[in-house]
Amino acid sequence: MRGESDMLRVEDLSAMKYTWRVIQETLRVQPSVNGAFRDAIIDLEYNGYTIPKGWKIMWTNQHSHYDPAFFPNPDCFDPSRFESPPIPFTYVPFGGGPRICPGYDFAKMEMLVFVHHLVKNYQWSLTHPDEPIIRNPTPRTARGTPVRITKIEL
Repeated sequence: MRGESDMLRVEDLSAMKYTWRVIQETLRVQPSVNGAFRDAIIDLEYNGYTIPKGWKIMWTNQHSHYDPAFFPNPDCFDPSRFESPPIPFTYVPFGGGPRICPGYDFAKMEMLVFVHHLVKNYQWSLTHPDEPIIRNPTPRTARGTPVRITKIEL
């Protein structure tokens, strides 16, 4: 990074590899969209059940995002798990394949810029550092994760 007065450039965002892994792990734990509906285009068998053509199917990313076969120790927050790309279609906070979110790259840029400015310009701490995570039905913190934020005076 350059001096404080310089603007972020694309090259700076590309260099934020660990920051991006933290964001990816955050989206694995709690994606912004939990799933979507699709139409069965053929009759199919799944776990001994027949799903007829035309039925609506809801997929959720929680099943793969928390599957220890794809993400060992899934309840542990571990950004290092994204040092290598995950198996295709196991990590889908923005969808995947031909239906991946068209705003994915823009959203990635926004998240990196936001985290950069949050870390660089503000001091923050958790009000309840040992706050438990509960599932109801998706993971969330018991008290809503209140934080203290103070602007760093330069």
